Amino acid sequence: MKKCAICGWKVKHKKVDIPALLKNKLLMIREVPADVCCECEEIYYTLEVARKLEAIEDKFMQGTIKPAPLKNAYELPLPA
Repeated sequence: MKKCAICGWKVKHKKVDIPALLKNKLLMIREVPADVCCECEEIYYTLEVARKLEAIEDKFMQGTIKPAPLKNAYELPLPA
């Protein structure tokens, strides 16, 4: 069983949604395989997954991919 490098608890393999703020836009990358700590929720990716995430972010920044808009997504600033 793998242990978390941050808190020492066990990590569990599951699929997660990853938010990325790029060009002042929120890109949600869905169903990403990762190991997640059961206590502190630190997320660990394999090198292959990390490279895929980087490639998606690069293509988004270059405008070569067009993600589908999120349903029921809203933006609100935190009041001062």
